[in-house]
Formats: sequence, structure tokens, C-alpha cells
Amino acid sequence: MVHLSFAAPEWIGLEKANAHSFSTFLDLLIPYARSTLDGLLNWVLYWYVCMVWYAWNTAWFVWYGAVWYLLVWI
Repeated sequence: MVHLSFAAPEWIGLEKANAHSFSTFLDLLIPYARSTLDGLLNWVLYWYVCMVWYAWNTAWFVWYGAVWYLLVWI
């Protein structure tokens, strides 16, 4: 009979406080940190693209207004 225990420490690599457990802990931590970093970078990239798009359109209106001002008032 196979005994299944959801608290089996060997499933998560914490059977002993040795280098293997520390390595397994880092192996569990690093993908989480990478996924978090990827999410943060995606968020930063998204807002960077939005700000560049907004600045480009705003700059277009500013240039258009400046040219209109120069043509009309000078």
C-alpha cells in the first residue's frame, strides 16, 4: 500500500538542512523571482510604450500648433 502524505518534505526538498536543501530552495525561488521580474519588466515596457506614444502624439500637436502659430501670427 502506498502512503501519500501532502506534508512529505522530500517532495519539496526539505528533508535535511544541507546544501541539497539550500540548492532546492534556490531552485524553487529563482523561477518565482524570474516570473516576477518578467511581470515587472512587461509592466514597465507597457507603460514606456504608452508614454512614448503619448509623447509622440503630444509632440505632434505641439509642432502643429507651433507651425500654425508661426504661419498665422508672423
